[in-house]
Amino acid sequence: MSHPPVRRTPEGRSVTSGLTRRAMFGHGAGLATIGLLGSIASPQAVAAPPRRVAIPPRSEDVVYASDFGYDPTDSTATLQAALDADASTVVIDDPGGTWLTGPLYVNRDGVSIIVAPGVVVRALPGGYPEQRMCLLNIIGRTGVSVIGYGATMIMNKAEYGHDGQWRHVINIMSGRSVLIEGLRLAESGGDGIYVGKSQVPGDPHHSADIVVRNVTCDANYRQGMSIVGVAGLLAEGCRFSNTLGHNPQAGVDIEPNDADQPLTGIVLRDCVLEGNQSYQMVVSLTRYDATSPALDILLDRCRLGGADGQERDLPVFLYNGSASGTLSGRVEIRDSLLQAGPYAGCWGSWNQDGVDLVLTRTVCQSWEQPASGYPALSIRAFDPVPYVGGVRFTGVGVYRNVAEPALTFITRGAVSPDLGVHDVHGSLTVVNPEGAVVDLGPDATDITLTIHERTQVPDTVVGISAAVEALLARQPIRLTVERQSSDLSAPLAVRYRVAGQAVERQDVYGTPGVVVIPAGESSATVRVRTLPTAAGASVTFTLEPDLGYTVGPEGEATVTIS
Repeated sequence: MSHPPVRRTPEGRSVTSGLTRRAMFGHGAGLATIGLLGSIASPQAVAAPPRRVAIPPRSEDVVYASDFGYDPTDSTATLQAALDADASTVVIDDPGGTWLTGPLYVNRDGVSIIVAPGVVVRALPGGYPEQRMCLLNIIGRTGVSVIGYGATMIMNKAEYGHDGQWRHVINIMSGRSVLIEGLRLAESGGDGIYVGKSQVPGDPHHSADIVVRNVTCDANYRQGMSIVGVAGLLAEGCRFSNTLGHNPQAGVDIEPNDADQPLTGIVLRDCVLEGNQSYQMVVSLTRYDATSPALDILLDRCRLGGADGQERDLPVFLYNGSASGTLSGRVEIRDSLLQAGPYAGCWGSWNQDGVDLVLTRTVCQSWEQPASGYPALSIRAFDPVPYVGGVRFTGVGVYRNVAEPALTFITRGAVSPDLGVHDVHGSLTVVNPEGAVVDLGPDATDITLTIHERTQVPDTVVGISAAVEALLARQPIRLTVERQSSDLSAPLAVRYRVAGQAVERQDVYGTPGVVVIPAGESSATVRVRTLPTAAGASVTFTLEPDLGYTVGPEGEATVTIS
């Protein structure tokens, strides 16, 4: 005798689904093929474009949600029945209206969920009375993919008010080999995506091998994405924006709940974090101690902040340590732009604790701010700590135009009066008409920091060109951004916009919209991967004016994809 599938709630209780049979696959024709399904792989194995296949037609191994019915007022039972069906692929197709649903649960391993283009899955109004109810729950599961290019999963943030901070759109707890791709996740009562551990006895203490690709997390309540415990996470081509509601109010927050939760193999690549109320990204380790595992976090080719974004007097990127002085690992920002809005700073380290903090070929812009604004780069001590410092700068540029330190040390609270910055090395190029100022205090030790001062912004003209003007879908677009200047001493961040018939994060991979030309170099390369849906479209890359350059006559490049 077959048993109804078990649905696992966050509290570990078991309930049964009302429908257990596969959809009657003979009903209707399959949807048009749209090439949306991606492979599941560990972050270390996803350098190549994912495997793309068409949405399959109905079969004994493929079910369509609409075959289980559609209730425009409440489709919770319908969608849950489709998820519980004995099929490896579940297609949430277009029923001719919005799917309104209460919390949904993935109750089995090895399932692919495809949300068709244009489909909206919305949280049922009044359907989330408990603070920890989430729209889609992946708890203790392995090999789950959720792909939805051109689709939206959205909650009702205004309805929840200030009642809790845990109503997430996608809730991954103790998940293994989970892929989230192509979706827009918006207006939660918590996070767009939460990655952490399950409360179910026997489940692993953290998630592992998570891939988030070409996803937009917009206008969520607490975070675009929270990472609480994971061994291996890649977020590529994503946008985390407009978080507003409950602190930290960040684009991405990496913050463990327990001392033994790992934060390893975490990579954000080609991502945009902008318009979030407090920080664009924060790494907060206040619950870590001497027993905690070593950190391994990398931001690669990302853009954080923007002139119209964060206005609070906080850094765009913040590392908040444990104050124990006993942690280890590495947090690096590489080939990225940190752009402070009014009153905000670019980068901050609070209560350093032994972790190496590294900035490589990165540009920090803190321009046209009041003198009372947050320092561009800051090292702070709030609590009694053994030391502060542990920072490495390699080819970093700071653009600032107020008579305030580009890099400063600040103490606050019960800190030893003779505490000094320790172990700061590398090179900074500071472009500041008011002069470059670094203030690390009178008690600094083990400092080998070279400051290259520039009182004028170099006169630079930039252009863009494509390696080829036509290529096949799935082939990468290669662009060269070049600067014409006699002064190449400072790294330069050049902004660009993606437009044309091909849609970013649907037909081509998401980009950071910026490329950093390293100090001493006249050009840099942009590589953008294309998706099968881009066939027959063109995509245009247009340089946008910004600090440190003007756009020359070759300010646009168009590529046709066939």
